[in-house]
Amino acid sequence: MKPLLPFIAGCLLTSNILAKPIVDIDVYGVDSKQAEEIKTRYGQQVRSIEFAIQSAIESSVNKALASKTILLDNIKPPHGYNQLKKNRQALLDQIKREQNLLYVNAATIFYMPKNVSYTTIEVVSKAHPELLRYTAPQAHSKVTHTPTDLIDKMNEFGQISMMLYADKKLGKKDTNTKNCPVYHCVINFHHSRLKPYLLLFNQGVIKEKPLILNTLKNDPDQERRGAAVFLLGHLKDPHEIISLLLPYVQDHDQGVRNNSIRVIGETMRRAKLYDIDLKPFLALLHSPSTLDRNKSLYVIYEAAQLPSAKKIIAQQSGDTLLQLLQLKQPNNHDITYKILKRLSDKKWGDQDFAAWKQWVASVKNEMS
Repeated sequence: MKPLLPFIAGCLLTSNILAKPIVDIDVYGVDSKQAEEIKTRYGQQVRSIEFAIQSAIESSVNKALASKTILLDNIKPPHGYNQLKKNRQALLDQIKREQNLLYVNAATIFYMPKNVSYTTIEVVSKAHPELLRYTAPQAHSKVTHTPTDLIDKMNEFGQISMMLYADKKLGKKDTNTKNCPVYHCVINFHHSRLKPYLLLFNQGVIKEKPLILNTLKNDPDQERRGAAVFLLGHLKDPHEIISLLLPYVQDHDQGVRNNSIRVIGETMRRAKLYDIDLKPFLALLHSPSTLDRNKSLYVIYEAAQLPSAKKIIAQQSGDTLLQLLQLKQPNNHDITYKILKRLSDKKWGDQDFAAWKQWVASVKNEMS
């Protein structure tokens, strides 16, 4: 059984998993005309079924939180959930068929403290089959390790964190990682039950580095690979953290690449290291996953502190940033707006698309 470690980072800001009405729906991956057609024809159906699934998941996860057993195996599908999933897949297949697309999915994200949800319909057109590499389903191989190793300890840390959170024993000081004592924290180490893990991880990442790197490269268990990424955030050399994780930014497993990008971004921010190969992060702006995009956007935002990076970002991905700015999904829209302001030193509003389009065009004209 495996703790929901990747789940922790996204849920620690909430007291419960809450199903809320979906404020708006975006479509990403096709031109604006087709995006509007998809939203008009299917938006309400997607909205309804996503909310129904959120509501079903809410009851199961909250039961697991209450029982203090936050394990994948303990979160059981509620009555009717499997039929909802079938109905959802049938709708996505219908959109794919009728719109002549290679891939269609829907991502719904809940935001605190506003208690609202946004959905993005993610698509891959037949013009870009290479983007299907980002759509591989996450694998969850069950592997038993005896005795328990450092990777398992990182997952154990995540499970205890969730138990403490469910018991309302973690405050803002614990969940706010701005004062993280290492380059990346899933959660802080203030609580007495979590404090021993800091030394364990700090020492273990040195002593057990071969285990961590071998797990990341070869382990069939994708959750163990994701935990290995988080352990590398405890290394003392930020250059080493970034260099070790860069190969996994384009990993086949979404959890591993998301964790890798997250640790790289936090390491850049804390160490004030902005000189990085932007190519894989700019490529991920086209990924049919809002989580790939938003984490890559944070890396790009940090890198954009360098004048040389500003030029590369604006010239190579200016049009893509314009598309992302027009999304309603906050975790894509908001950081894109910050990037555009940092690139341009302009302060136009986040809805002033005409002004930003004109600016991007002027930057591209400098290339010709």
